[in-house]
Amino acid sequence: MTINGKTYEDKPITLYSLLEIERLGSSWDDLTNRPLTFLVAYTAYCMGADTETAKREIEKFVYQGGDLSDLINGLSVIVAKSPFAR
Repeated sequence: MTINGKTYEDKPITLYSLLEIERLGSSWDDLTNRPLTFLVAYTAYCMGADTETAKREIEKFVYQGGDLSDLINGLSVIVAKSPFAR
């Protein structure tokens, strides 16, 4: 994923990543019920940052003309590749 000119590795959804996403305050259930919360936690995980940093970067991305649906669609592709999504 590329946010504000910085490219971060789209990390696969694994047990380890789900545990890290939970540590960042989200859960697998949020993917359906609170997708933006999951997006923020996943972005923070990929950035190696906390959720406050991820929120600021996502907000800056949108204010600078970025399309939030690009981030959401990118996450959807990663989720679809995960065996945890089956």
